[in-house]
Amino acid sequence: MNYIYDSSGKIIATGKNLAVILRSARTRQLISANTTRGTGGRGVVWFLFHDGSFSSDINFASHTVLVGWLNARRSWGKPTVEGDTFKW
Repeated sequence: MNYIYDSSGKIIATGKNLAVILRSARTRQLISANTTRGTGGRGVVWFLFHDGSFSSDINFASHTVLVGWLNARRSWGKPTVEGDTFKW
């Protein structure tokens, strides 16, 4: 299960898949996606939104797939990449 929290840590949205992230990105301005490489090459990301809300850790099968998914989000605009952080 994936969660979106407000700035005080209260759950404001939930979802089983990436739809919760896509919905939140449409209603809140996305600031950044912070990625890390998990064990076995997995990708982990959490999102920060302009209103202070943020996501739980979202897991991907691979870090490469995660980076490709972030770059394919054309409606979000082209991100600036600084290390493992994508900024919009």
